[in-house]
Amino acid sequence: MYWFLFRPDTRGVKCVLECNGHVLFVRLGYAHKGWTIPGGGVKRGESFEEAARREVQEEVGILVENVRKIGEYKNTSQYKRDTVEVFYAAVAIPTFKVDGFEIVEAQWADQDYPAFAS
Repeated sequence: MYWFLFRPDTRGVKCVLECNGHVLFVRLGYAHKGWTIPGGGVKRGESFEEAARREVQEEVGILVENVRKIGEYKNTSQYKRDTVEVFYAAVAIPTFKVDGFEIVEAQWADQDYPAFAS
């Protein structure tokens, strides 16, 4: 009801992690519980880039230093005005560790997988 009445501005990030031609997907343990890429909310005083690095480390235990912005989108579902910046980071080693709470599973998928086909 709060979001409907006040329509707050929120900020979020997503990060495409690529390693040797594969992209890391994570399955959420909350909300829609579907597959997506790592990401989350931007904290007060935090830049989008800082949030992307933090979310990747929290969710899959990968420390990424060089992230670059590749896009942005606006989301008005749930009656809020959400700005989401999307980042890309190359990862040298495919090792990850899910947090077991927010993220219950992760998997590297080939970029040529049919879901990526246009």
